[in-house]
Amino acid sequence: MDLFMVILRQIVGNAALFAGIITLVGLILQRKSVADILKGAIKATVGILLLWGGVTLLVEALSPLGKAIMDTYGVVGLMASNEIIIGPILQRWGFELPLVVVLGFIINLLLARFTHKKCIFLVGHFYLYIAGSFLVFLYYAFNLQGWALIVIGAVITGLYYWIVPAWGDKYISKVVGEEAGFTLGNAVPTCIIAAEVAKLVGDPEQSSERIRLPGWLSIFADPIAGQGIVMLIVYLLVFLVAGARLGIEEVVSILGEGNWIINLLLVSLKFTAGIQVVFLGVRTFLAQIVPAFKGLADLVAPGGIPALDVPAIFPYGPPTAGMLGFIGCLIGTMAVTLATISLGFSVIVLITILTVWFGGFGTGIVGDKFGGWKGALIGSIVAGAATCLGAVLVSLIIPLYVEAGSTFSYMDNPLMAVLAYVLHWIGMIFR
Repeated sequence: MDLFMVILRQIVGNAALFAGIITLVGLILQRKSVADILKGAIKATVGILLLWGGVTLLVEALSPLGKAIMDTYGVVGLMASNEIIIGPILQRWGFELPLVVVLGFIINLLLARFTHKKCIFLVGHFYLYIAGSFLVFLYYAFNLQGWALIVIGAVITGLYYWIVPAWGDKYISKVVGEEAGFTLGNAVPTCIIAAEVAKLVGDPEQSSERIRLPGWLSIFADPIAGQGIVMLIVYLLVFLVAGARLGIEEVVSILGEGNWIINLLLVSLKFTAGIQVVFLGVRTFLAQIVPAFKGLADLVAPGGIPALDVPAIFPYGPPTAGMLGFIGCLIGTMAVTLATISLGFSVIVLITILTVWFGGFGTGIVGDKFGGWKGALIGSIVAGAATCLGAVLVSLIIPLYVEAGSTFSYMDNPLMAVLAYVLHWIGMIFR
């Protein structure tokens, strides 16, 4: 089991290694030359490393923003972090979790092979998070333990790996095109929410890409310059409010040494640089993994479609839509957090700013496709609110989350909340 955990956490749980191995196996099965095999595996791995290099820049840029928001409004509660909450789950179910992941993936492969829905879940780190969620739900709903927990958990997890990407494929294929050869594996529920809201409030012909700006605003039409200026405005607004409520000394301490205005400029440009590195990583990764996956799919599930992480769709929409999505998602999550505080909820959840960015950028891209710029913004507001509310509702019935001071932060929270309560209510019937 120790070897199992090493494989699970350090290989399957390591997105870069996992992508490289999948590409390596796929190219071997296609009988490519040794040079092509090595080149493809290295490029796929480097693509993910580039992506996470961009994420590191984003974390550094977004951390002061998140701290300023929390300090300004005095918010204290459960920190929604996948990396934090998976620790207590592994401590309690260290034997069961790896078995649920492996058996769930096998079930996913079998379903993809023998049904007309061909989606195969390939978001390495989310294998753990989704399986961990279902272990917790089943334990608290039915007090399941041992092999009963493993078998039932694996079946539900495998079904989730398979059916959720298939459910979202009709939306995602309209964003990336049928020829792209992939769909989404995570953030599917919120992307669907954004798409449906976008249909109601917007017009796909009014894409954020087609927004006509007067000459003096034409700089916003350039993705890099526009993103940098928008983020500078966002940072200025947040920190001006923080300065008014907390004092200039607190603003300076959050931003670090040096002139706070210069630091604001640098951090907003660091955010923009992070986005560009993420885009480069995604393009590098997709160029290798999608063709290589065909070799693996032909062996285990002919016609299989890889279900990938949400950044895979970022290059398929205007960056402005992604920025609108991020801002909308931030508004939605903060609105729910502040509402739960004012209503006196026993559980307050803080969605990490990185989750808001990744999820919001994705819902913005999807919302723009189905409802233009209004769909990108309003769809993401609703999706962000649903994500935060889902995390709150789940935490109300899962004592482990409260004890750990954390909960899951993924954008699947709206659907996970529904499933958690369905299992909870069924469990109440049979108690």
